[in-house]
Amino acid sequence: MSRIGVTAHRGCKGYIPENTLISFKEALDMKVDVLEYDVHMCLDGELIIMHDSLAVRTTGAKGSVDFMTLEEIKSLDAG
Repeated sequence: MSRIGVTAHRGCKGYIPENTLISFKEALDMKVDVLEYDVHMCLDGELIIMHDSLAVRTTGAKGSVDFMTLEEIKSLDAG
């Protein structure tokens, strides 16, 4: 019998703010098989985990993460 794998899309999205460390931990605690996430590069060349290229949906901030520094992104509230 085949086993169906469970993928946590953006962590534990729907229960905890997506693409956050706590969301990934919760998904792993739920024994998922795969964590799925997207990676973007911000203005200063740092890699960040974020699904959208725009920050507005998850943080309320306007602008593209490609044109923000890591410091600016860290100041946003995704929770």
